[in-house]
Amino acid sequence: MKPVVFIDSGVGGLPYLWELRSRAPGQSLVYVADQQNFPYGTKSVEELQGLLHELLLEICRVWDPQIVVLACNTASVVGLEYLRAEFPEITFIGTVPAVKPAALNSVNRAIGVLSTTRTSQDPYLLDLIRRYAADCLVHITPLDPLVALVESGQHRNPAVLREILQPVIEEYQEAGIDRVVLGCTHFIHADAELARLFGPGISLVDSRKGVINRVMSFLRKISPAIEYDEAPETGHAPWLYHRGRGNPGAVYQQLLTDAKLRRWCKETVYE
Repeated sequence: MKPVVFIDSGVGGLPYLWELRSRAPGQSLVYVADQQNFPYGTKSVEELQGLLHELLLEICRVWDPQIVVLACNTASVVGLEYLRAEFPEITFIGTVPAVKPAALNSVNRAIGVLSTTRTSQDPYLLDLIRRYAADCLVHITPLDPLVALVESGQHRNPAVLREILQPVIEEYQEAGIDRVVLGCTHFIHADAELARLFGPGISLVDSRKGVINRVMSFLRKISPAIEYDEAPETGHAPWLYHRGRGNPGAVYQQLLTDAKLRRWCKETVYE
């Protein structure tokens, strides 16, 4: 069974891996934490496309994947079409800001988008807003410091998180925003903390279920006879490939935080 590979610069894409693991426990999985190039969100288009190309060559050589999930909004808006052209034999699935569901469910017709600087400036996001939220007031907020907080685990400190979020909270509340798009996969790790800070009048929206629904549809087309929701007795321990210097640290610890995953995380191999 060829694996599904998830790519991010660190821990951001793990919620997507967890979602697929719960839906298809028998599927072979690989998680690539490219901390060598962390963070993605501050790099130029050319630089990011170049490093993604290099990373995919490495991934193809080692794992020969059938599906690659760009589990990073920045990598997706910058690299999705580029990688599809460069590696036509692979199915690429991106994680793009969930503007459409946010706009569909906004009562006040006012939404916020929290993202990295690169995603906030990319024409892809502006096109999503034009297509799906043209009748909404949209506030786009680059929040690069939150990426580093999540990667280090400091987002769990309420005082630290409030310090960088307070101006955004006040701006969004004053604008009557009732839906906030988590436009960076790292931010999903802080969803509970963010929900408490924004308060009950604002709902958070992310792309996990939509992305994994798409992965599942491709898996069923590739191998329709496989019952993906039935785990084999031995299971498939995912690989964690840490691309960088030193200990994978935060990435490996994030894998171990979920009790349901501990059984197979302890078997994970990383470099």
